[in-house]
Amino acid sequence: MRQTNSGHSQLLLESTRDSERREFETLVHMLRERAADEADRVAFTYLIDGETESAPVTYGQLDRQARAIAADLQAIASKGDRAALLYQNGVEFIAAFFGCLYSGVIAVPLPSVFSPKSFPILQTILADATPRVLLTTESLLPKIGALIETGGHSEIQLMTTDQAPQSETPSGTEDWREPSIDPGGLAYLQYTSGSTDKAKGVMITHRNCLRNLEDLDQFIPHRPGAAVVTWLPHFHDMGLVYGLLEPIYKRLHCYVMPPQSFIQRPRRWLEAISRYRATHSGGPNFAYEHCVRRIEPQDCEGLDLSCWEVAFNGSEPLHKETLDRFARTFAPLGFDSEAFCPAYGLAEATLVVSCAFKEESPVSRTVLSAALENGEVETADETAPGVRTIMASGKLLPATRIAIVDPESRLCCAPGRIGEVWVSNPSVALGYWNRPKETARAFQAHLADTGQGPFLRTGDLGFMAGEDLYITGRIKDLIIIGGRNHYPQDIEATVQNSHPSIRAGACIAMSVEVEREERLVIAAELDRHYQFDPQSIAQPAIDRETADVEAQSQDSNAKGTAPGRKQVRREEIIASINEAVSSKHGVRPYNIVILGVGAIPRTTSGKLQRLECRKRYLEDGLSKLK
Repeated sequence: MRQTNSGHSQLLLESTRDSERREFETLVHMLRERAADEADRVAFTYLIDGETESAPVTYGQLDRQARAIAADLQAIASKGDRAALLYQNGVEFIAAFFGCLYSGVIAVPLPSVFSPKSFPILQTILADATPRVLLTTESLLPKIGALIETGGHSEIQLMTTDQAPQSETPSGTEDWREPSIDPGGLAYLQYTSGSTDKAKGVMITHRNCLRNLEDLDQFIPHRPGAAVVTWLPHFHDMGLVYGLLEPIYKRLHCYVMPPQSFIQRPRRWLEAISRYRATHSGGPNFAYEHCVRRIEPQDCEGLDLSCWEVAFNGSEPLHKETLDRFARTFAPLGFDSEAFCPAYGLAEATLVVSCAFKEESPVSRTVLSAALENGEVETADETAPGVRTIMASGKLLPATRIAIVDPESRLCCAPGRIGEVWVSNPSVALGYWNRPKETARAFQAHLADTGQGPFLRTGDLGFMAGEDLYITGRIKDLIIIGGRNHYPQDIEATVQNSHPSIRAGACIAMSVEVEREERLVIAAELDRHYQFDPQSIAQPAIDRETADVEAQSQDSNAKGTAPGRKQVRREEIIASINEAVSSKHGVRPYNIVILGVGAIPRTTSGKLQRLECRKRYLEDGLSKLK
């Protein structure tokens, strides 16, 4: 790591590692070469319900399917047109994605969640990307017809890809014409999750993606015979780049399961790792928390996790407590805590910005909470009172420059200060599709004193300690009460651990203005295995000034006792939350709202929408979140 003086004793940090390998020029060349060299090698196996295998797909079959789809696309679309991809998780999406690349058409992966909540985001993406064609399967046509009709997108041509050839016969592929592809040209639009703003189409080039794949392999090498298990959504950057493209880049056998299979029964994830001796798998922090909370010791019989070499953790703030609990819980099954691989990234940088080396143990730092609230980093002993332990998100990828910047002055922060993370590396995308002003603001930032840049403004807050990057939160989510900074994910973790009835990963902390003063509001979902004691429901809410409570649930809590659910008194939960938050964070909640399962607003990739939740709270007190 090289430190460069940018004036006033402030630091600009740059990775000195190099990654000059250029095995492929484009993603098309990557798959074409795999098919030419190892046509019969199995690339993907789809686990239909998280357990049942479909027929495996080889590199040769995937290449033939992609060429057939590309030939059909070339008959109805031109190079540079957009093609929306709406699929359930499975190999059909992978073939369609490469079919777009093979034809020179820009791929636009769409969220595959069909519900009234998902329609607005789908409509937003379709209106923004203006695709010429929408690729899907026969089984999804009825649902997509309704989407097209209600959104006024009649100009979009529908095309099903179920019949793409899988046999050795090249029928349907002879009309394919390999396009001339610029490595720096646009390959696909990766739409952001919309967790803090409207979803935007990030313009990813072939070169962006391949460089990220190359750099990832330096940090977490994949030995011959390695295998991957993924349940991550394919329309999310982590699910697409690491879950599907990295296995092709490294010739790995990848087992793909539907996200819902993991959510409904997290043991399926560990079962697949154990059964197929997977070496690489992972997900966001909530996935590990979900396993700890939902998998009982008696459900673990027969599992062997000793094969798991890399358990990556990214996409949301890391919690050391979660990883410690996961390691303790599954150590008897052979899981090694050394496998944890924390990482940080965002769609605007293709995927990963920093990552822990496979051979290194995860790094953490204990700091004074009071200093952190003032935007400062002051190291403390982990046994001292009033401290917080922060997990590092690894070291910078090769050719990456990081600046920790005051977002207002655009000057580098002094050592020991928290600031916005600015990034420059070859994986940073071209910008946002059809959004020149937002592209200029986010992708073309320069330091105010030296003019160094351009940098990508991530919107994330953090600091560097040695060679490690630490992320503390997002600027837009920051809660400021009484002049002190509170990171919502810290308060949410405290709430989640305050009582077993709070659903894992389903809590939002936010601030609202009350009589010209910022106050803390908490919304949390009741776990589906619990219900309110009917007598508790009938009691009046606590006075608003001492934590008003609006207990709402779609779990029929007010209709009597449901079989198999544990009863809990509302007052007990509220008292636990109040005590935990007040003692650990020094701020008393103004309002606590307990909601039913699924009520907390999320993006299609499962991220909490804190700003949307705050908006709804201000509009109607979350009364519509039922």
